[in-house]
Parts: sequence; structure tokens; C-alpha cells
Amino acid sequence: MADRVRIANYAIKFDQMYRVMDGYKRNRPESKEDYCETLKYVLGDALVVHWSCLTHTSDGVMPSAWATIPSTTTSERYGQPHPLNGLVSPMLNKTIPEVKLLANEQKHRAIAPSTFSLDGSYSDETLRHVLLIDDTWTSGGTAESASIMLKQSGAQRVTIYCLERIIDLDYCSRMIGQSVSDGYKQLTYRNGCSWNYDQCPMRNK
Repeated sequence: MADRVRIANYAIKFDQMYRVMDGYKRNRPESKEDYCETLKYVLGDALVVHWSCLTHTSDGVMPSAWATIPSTTTSERYGQPHPLNGLVSPMLNKTIPEVKLLANEQKHRAIAPSTFSLDGSYSDETLRHVLLIDDTWTSGGTAESASIMLKQSGAQRVTIYCLERIIDLDYCSRMIGQSVSDGYKQLTYRNGCSWNYDQCPMRNK
């Protein structure tokens, strides 16, 4: 399992962030640029503005490589460049190398490390601390499957950064309770550190 998981946004079904991610995933040409521009700002905040904060919150261990999760075999985008990879690459490629992953199977809700494998071989130094970036967290099975595979392949530390966690308020109400659903509705945006570093130099700006 990952040593740390950070979620950038809670995306309540059919609200603004959910619509942004839905449009980005559907790859609609008429609005793709707008959706990607929004996600660039979210990624840039974590991967550029607050980059040093990640090291501070990882026991001083700076990420040594980054990776994005490829589309699985049942996806219509299987075998094609993932749009998230295209957004992250310009931000990180001059800082740390990319570790490329291959998808071997369809997506599983349960954790299944065999879903992914490394595309090539990487040094121990490269795999010292892998920053694994994904766009959507539903059950967490996909990202954690990739994380476990990385650990089995030699990664000493894995940090997962995910752009959104989907929240279905109807499901929360039915399965957990109305108070939980109401709690999500009342959450407000907080302009804080992407990595929750309590001494972030941007915290008081």
C-alpha cells in the first residue's frame, strides 16, 4: 500500500469539479482545452508551487521519480497516451524522471497488483520514492494496485496524489447516513497547502 495518499478535491456528483473531470475523461473536443486548463492549475499548485512541501511531509525524502496510471485493457483509451500524463510531464520531467507503467488487465474494484507492471527496468535510486499520480479515486483499488506493484518491483516509498475523489451523496445517505451526506454538502473550499505541511511558506500569504 502507498505510504501516503493525498486527494486534491472532493468531487460531489454533478457539481462543478465532477463536471470538469467528466468532460476531461470524455475527451470532448469542444471543451477539452477548458477542462485541461482547470486541471493544470490544480496540478501546478501541488507539483510546482508546493513541491518542496511534499519532501517536508515525506520524512525529508524528495520524490525520485513520478508515474501516472495508464488506462486498463477494457478502456477505450487503452494503449493510447493518457491525457493526465500529458499534463504532468511538462511540470516534472525536468525535475525527476518518469517511471512508465503498463496495464495488463481490466480495471478491478478490489486490489490487484497484477493489473500493472513496469515498462522497463529502473535503478534502486529511481525507485527510492515514486510519486504516483491519478485523476480519479472511487474505491482506491486501481491506485493502490499500482502502488503495491511498485513496492513489489523495488520502490521504497510511494506517495499517491489524486486529483479528485468522487462523492455520491445518495449513496452516502443510504449506506452511511444522512448526517455524513449533509457534512459533505457543507464542506467549503480551503486554500491551503496541497500536502498539508504545517510550516508551508505559502500558508499565511
